[in-house]
Amino acid sequence: MFDNIGGKIKSWAERIFTIQVIVSIVGGIIIFGLHVGLPALLLSLLVIVIGVFSAWLSFLFLYAFGQLVENSDEIVRLMEDKNPYTISNDTSKETQPSTIDEPKEKKLAPLPTWKPVDEADAIYVGETNVKCNNCDCVQFKGNRKCTRCGAKFVSYQN
Repeated sequence: MFDNIGGKIKSWAERIFTIQVIVSIVGGIIIFGLHVGLPALLLSLLVIVIGVFSAWLSFLFLYAFGQLVENSDEIVRLMEDKNPYTISNDTSKETQPSTIDEPKEKKLAPLPTWKPVDEADAIYVGETNVKCNNCDCVQFKGNRKCTRCGAKFVSYQN
């Protein structure tokens, strides 16, 4: 009943459009048959044109809604294919994959080796930068320790 609901909406939109066009044409012919003269002809043409236009407009909205439902169903299907942990009402089959991809281990920066306070952990490079002796990264001179490896900088004067 609820399979391919978007396609069903689109097919019903086509049927309703056909019925509305037929009804507006028959209504215009009936109006022209009941009354004779130019006003009746204009009124019947107006009924036909407005009826066909309103049928087209309603068809457009219903068909677009059916397409939207189909697209959202496709998106859900694609997302379920990508997600191995989908929730299923069928309890007979396993929903989790048999093998789990282990996350790659992050390589952490080596821990700093502690040096006596009198040894400097930084070499001054230029006016505003410092180079860490432990991991060789260049940083701002005002830092008290390396933001990459955590080695403490000792301020000293040349």
